Amino acid sequence: MDKHQLHKRARNAVKGSGSSQRDVARALDLNRSSVSRALRNVGLKYAAVQARIVSLLEGEPVERRSRYHGRSVEHRWIVGPREEPRSGA
Repeated sequence: MDKHQLHKRARNAVKGSGSSQRDVARALDLNRSSVSRALRNVGLKYAAVQARIVSLLEGEPVERRSRYHGRSVEHRWIVGPREEPRSGA
């Protein structure tokens, strides 16, 4: 998912959990304002907190994968069990 989908998923996770922003912030050992900003804004600056929120409330690990294309970088977030690298043997 991209940064917009991650933002939406984090917002929906908090709404669906019945937990307050303060409860989520305590569980993540963050300030409530940091959680609030992550739920209001989209972007790489907030993506780490959004990923932690999704991981906490959905119980699944969230992994960021980056692909480099010359000067540009594409970031994606993967939710679910960690994929182990395959050996070439």
